[in-house]
Amino acid sequence: MSATLQRAAESRLHGSHDSELHEIHCTSHLGVLTLRGKVSTFSVRQKAQELIKDLEGLDIIDNQIEVETVTVP
Repeated sequence: MSATLQRAAESRLHGSHDSELHEIHCTSHLGVLTLRGKVSTFSVRQKAQELIKDLEGLDIIDNQIEVETVTVP
């Protein structure tokens, strides 16, 4: 079930119109899905979570996605 949950989550993320989500990677264990990667805004980070929140077999989302802030010199 863990591999199935991981594949389903990555399929949703990588099929998104938001190309930043194509670089998010998932691992799952006992209903806990961990998201990892880097995005440019907090809203994209939240979007990843929204896309997968209703997956079958998902109990907890451990969102480890980092928001990289760009500083303008």
